[in-house]
Amino acid sequence: MPGCFALGCINRNEKGYCLKVFPKDPKRRALWAAKVKR
Repeated sequence: MPGCFALGCINRNEKGYCLKVFPKDPKRRALWAAKVKR
């Protein structure tokens, strides 16, 4: 099962959280990565 990508987060899909995938667009992907500190 996938887990949360954010640093320190232990949430997992199996706990009922809705997890998203990173966008395919390189600019938007970079923005998301910066926001979750990865």
